[in-house]
Amino acid sequence: MTPLLALVLLLVPLSLVSFGGIPVILPEIERAAVDVNGWVTQRQFADLYGLSQAAPGPNVMIVPAIGWWIGGVPGTLVTLIAVSLPPAVLAYVVADVIARNANVWWRRPLERGLSPIAVGLVWSSGLVLVQGSDQTALAFVVTAVSALVLFRTRTHPLLLLGIGALIGALGLV
Repeated sequence: MTPLLALVLLLVPLSLVSFGGIPVILPEIERAAVDVNGWVTQRQFADLYGLSQAAPGPNVMIVPAIGWWIGGVPGTLVTLIAVSLPPAVLAYVVADVIARNANVWWRRPLERGLSPIAVGLVWSSGLVLVQGSDQTALAFVVTAVSALVLFRTRTHPLLLLGIGALIGALGLV
């Protein structure tokens, strides 16, 4: 089986359980890409993630970045379709069912039950990315200061990414 086909076969079912978006399934994508198949290293995965988040657009851009790494332009297109089409069809079907059953007793408990699951899965994605990052004291300080600036001010995140890139380019982290 080709790496691209293996990636598609991984993404289609994962995309159907990605409540909360791609960050929810990111740990499994990372596990398959780094640990199981060796398509990228942990550091390359973190770099691809950082690059995909710096680009304008949705957080799904990590998937076509990995697809590009594995299969060039065709890999980019195939992986984007594999991760986008199945949940789009599922969302269409579920929206129709919910619209027809707006007042059923199980709707609210279902929605409330899925929220903490999505939050937990997003947190696990953060942990995966930290494992592949630079873990020096200066890197932690840069991260903490960046988070503090984001939470306390209205500074645009791209400015902080640019500063982080400059610090990295200077070889400080």
